[in-house]
Amino acid sequence: MIMSSPSQKMPTDIAAGLKNFDANKLTHVDAQEKNPLPSNEVVQQEKQELALREEVGTFDKRNLRKSVTEEKNPLPDAQSIAVEKQHDGLVHSIEGFTKDQLKHSQTQEKNPLPDSASLTEVKQLESRLTEISAFDKDSLAHAETKEKVVLPDPSVINQEKTIKNIEEFNKDQLKHAETEVKNQLPDKETIEAEKRLSSGTA
Repeated sequence: MIMSSPSQKMPTDIAAGLKNFDANKLTHVDAQEKNPLPSNEVVQQEKQELALREEVGTFDKRNLRKSVTEEKNPLPDAQSIAVEKQHDGLVHSIEGFTKDQLKHSQTQEKNPLPDSASLTEVKQLESRLTEISAFDKDSLAHAETKEKVVLPDPSVINQEKTIKNIEEFNKDQLKHAETEVKNQLPDKETIEAEKRLSSGTA
């Protein structure tokens, strides 16, 4: 290829490069044809944008409805502020608390064992409960009433009435009652310990 002589307006270095250019050094390049058409998604977005612009352009403000603005007070009331201050004070006290400020306290151990009088009362109560629960009216012996001219004294009359009431007693007539235990009975280990203390043994 014969290159024309460089013109006066072309720089010397560029003219020299064109003159010495070898076309055999060019590499083959495959041209990639790109589709300049937009995708379906882009077309839909453009249609929506055009529709919105048209709607805004033809909008008539007379179609607006009157709206009443409700102003709410976001500020807390006095009670909420007081609660928040109290909470902050508690948090600050807990964070700044040191155990060195605690005072030493002497623990007083009290003897939970009952005294001798209480044990005696408990034993009597247990004995009465055992007699009542184990009572069988069939074990009562039949007694013949002997009529005497001399009237019996009131104690004999009361005794006979008591026996008669026991024989005729119907437990189905009893009403259910909730027993309220005021004096809590000690357990077996406590009673044994009190017995040892009373007898002077360890």
